[in-house]
Amino acid sequence: MTSRLIPVYQAPREEGPVVDGGPSGPVEMVVDSFRGARRLQSFRATVTGSPALVLPENPGRRTVTVKNEGANDVFIGGEDVTTDNGYRLAAGDALTLELSGALYAVTAGTVETLYGLAEVDER
Repeated sequence: MTSRLIPVYQAPREEGPVVDGGPSGPVEMVVDSFRGARRLQSFRATVTGSPALVLPENPGRRTVTVKNEGANDVFIGGEDVTTDNGYRLAAGDALTLELSGALYAVTAGTVETLYGLAEVDER
């Protein structure tokens, strides 16, 4: 990550004090530059009434977006996911998580399909 100073200009105020405590005119601030993920990983998972591993743990993964393309609800969570404690992902819904850990899913007995993308750094 790199940081650099850039000039930022505040608009002069016609009356009243400056709310942020700084004078009107040039102000310097630090801007952090973050690089994007090195690659996208696409995946598809078939989910049934037994908890299934959708994605294994990956310390290099930044985010994962998962979409329920099935006709019924899918419940996502950790390896102990159930229809009672999982996050309900309704048919057609998508969810993005900042997650490097494993992701599991289960249904109420139907067979459904999840599709997704993960942002991954090479590690």
